[in-house]
Amino acid sequence: MDSSCGGLTPSLTDIARARNCLDALSASADHATRYAHFRVYSQLGVLERCGTISTFGTTERQFVIASGIEFKDFLPHLGKRGGVALLDHQSDAAADDTQSGFGYIKASDLPAIAAEDIYSWGNFVWADYTPPQFPAISDQELAELLFFARKARPLGGVGIPSLQNHFLAYAHDDGWYLQLYYSNWSQLEDLLSEAIPASLGPLNLRDLEQGMRAYWLCDGDVFIEERTEDVDAVLNRHR
Repeated sequence: MDSSCGGLTPSLTDIARARNCLDALSASADHATRYAHFRVYSQLGVLERCGTISTFGTTERQFVIASGIEFKDFLPHLGKRGGVALLDHQSDAAADDTQSGFGYIKASDLPAIAAEDIYSWGNFVWADYTPPQFPAISDQELAELLFFARKARPLGGVGIPSLQNHFLAYAHDDGWYLQLYYSNWSQLEDLLSEAIPASLGPLNLRDLEQGMRAYWLCDGDVFIEERTEDVDAVLNRHR
């Protein structure tokens, strides 16, 4: 690895040097390290942002797999919900629900968790909720949520009655891998229309709804991509 990469600071404006360092890291490091450094370089002015998105599932279990969307991108939509239940996290901003053992954060406090280094947590599992106060969760619902937190798939349906949630989300290395379960396409469409950064490109969500295509978005352009759950394979093709 190019040792000169270690000298980068937020005041650096030499974008060519940043690109060269990123290339050297990409050739030698694992995907987590590459992405961590990519985020640093983005702060320095390397403005490209790319990602992939696919839809999968049956009528009972529909989900999206995406890379390139970070939790903070969901704030415009989640800020209109009651809040977010944190099923697997390392947040210092979360409140604790003693009855369920889960953390949670109210909609008004979501910027605090978005400001944390979510990427460093590894796994981040969450569900939105509708009530203005965090609700009491039944034992059956607790079992379903714990199952999802461990297995990254619903035990039953996506909806948890007490939460009145729209989504169940499993993310790993925030921005690298997202598996988002939904039960209502219009709710997902609302979420994604606000969450996908404009820099990625204009995605036709109606085409995505058909479930027959996947997309690669980069620097404002959109391309049809292989429909796969292996985001590493997609990202490696575009290195």
